Amino acid sequence: MKNSFESLSDPFGDFITDGVFELWAEFLTMPNNSLSPPYRPDLLKSDALDFSVDSLHHVDDYLGFVRKTIPRDDDLATVCMQCGSYVGEVIRRASPPGSCRWVSFAAAMPHGPGAEPDPVGPHNFARLLCGKASSYPFGKVLKRLKDGEEHNVWAFATMVIQLNNLPEGRFEAFLRNLKSGSPK
Repeated sequence: MKNSFESLSDPFGDFITDGVFELWAEFLTMPNNSLSPPYRPDLLKSDALDFSVDSLHHVDDYLGFVRKTIPRDDDLATVCMQCGSYVGEVIRRASPPGSCRWVSFAAAMPHGPGAEPDPVGPHNFARLLCGKASSYPFGKVLKRLKDGEEHNVWAFATMVIQLNNLPEGRFEAFLRNLKSGSPK
């Protein structure tokens, strides 16, 4: 039996409609929405959340406060869904058109290091697949909440966007150098 997070995938199985995550990200930018209000909307400046890379500084500040308050599990799930979707949408929108798409956990398995099996949950039920690499915005948000500033979502998104914008063949060269320990 699929849990509620797995049921978000489309009827074809692997690809999740980008609109699902666009909507979750939009919920973060609308503090007074009645469908899924953000946790502690008083801490959000909706005009600062414009889907730019710089807006992730505000998301980092918000997550820093949330980390100190230790929200209930259902609030934590909302924070992970909304902030993870927002981070992923910033990455998707700043990457070359059509290069990124949301995929289910199962579809991400063959792609990239770190795609090992985990229980499905609000932090890892979907990945953002960009070219041959997967990024894990929900997991990064959860790490930011659990471990603090060293898991800065702005730095994470900036790195993913830079990798997504590498010219053809450069990403593969980057991975080869990374595996060999070469600083190139």
